[in-house]
Amino acid sequence: MSALSRWSQWWSNRSLRVKGLVLIAVPLVILLGALASSYLMGAESRRAQQGAQRTLQIQHDIQEVHSLLAEAATGVRGYLLTGRANFLERYRIAETELPRTLRRLRGQIRDPQQRALLDQVAALAARKSEGLSELVALGNTTPAATLVPILVSNKVVLDELRAHIDAMLAREDVLRRESERFADQVYTRTMVATGVASAAGVPGAFVVVLLFSTGIGRRVRDLADNAQRLARGVHGACQHAAGGPRRRRRASLSRSRTRQPGQDRISVAHQP
Repeated sequence: MSALSRWSQWWSNRSLRVKGLVLIAVPLVILLGALASSYLMGAESRRAQQGAQRTLQIQHDIQEVHSLLAEAATGVRGYLLTGRANFLERYRIAETELPRTLRRLRGQIRDPQQRALLDQVAALAARKSEGLSELVALGNTTPAATLVPILVSNKVVLDELRAHIDAMLAREDVLRRESERFADQVYTRTMVATGVASAAGVPGAFVVVLLFSTGIGRRVRDLADNAQRLARGVHGACQHAAGGPRRRRRASLSRSRTRQPGQDRISVAHQP
């Protein structure tokens, strides 16, 4: 006997309660699997989106570090040339915003290579800020011979800072493309999982309903056959019971006919 035949026989012998439970359980299991898959894929999709958004924020903050220092240096040079204090506005903004931006970057960056670059950028930014503070303290009355070496040194630090910032931006661009690729993969897996669940759910429910209805149909036919056999048996028994008196009457009549000629001879012999 093949495995399919054994399984078919096993299924036929199950009660309607078991078949009903299977009928309910199979679509339910498929539905729960689809929901779990959708939840997991949704969580991965959210992580991918958060990663892409974090990358964009990191790129913005890296550029913000460069902009703050560059504008602060420009303001300090304007102050040294003109002596007007309003040129120092961008310098004071940089003194406040630069530490906040660097702390925000430290909290967002997770890539080890980016963390190493950020440490170098933070050290160079501190050196640049110290140089600008020294120039502001000297003021525009300081001789050019004193200011020029400090300005040149600050220019070297700013160029080195730009190189590290460019490296960070390039690395972050690579990470951004990886995040976008991962988000695309998550979307593709979500679509595939949804398609598989849909493709498995409809045929699975159809097969279970077919098996269930087949089992019910077989049981109904068996009951009908048993009822017909039972009806035929009862009818035969009734006919047998009804024919009994008629058979007894015919037997009695036959016996009376057999006895009648003898009785006639006896009666003739006794006549005088």
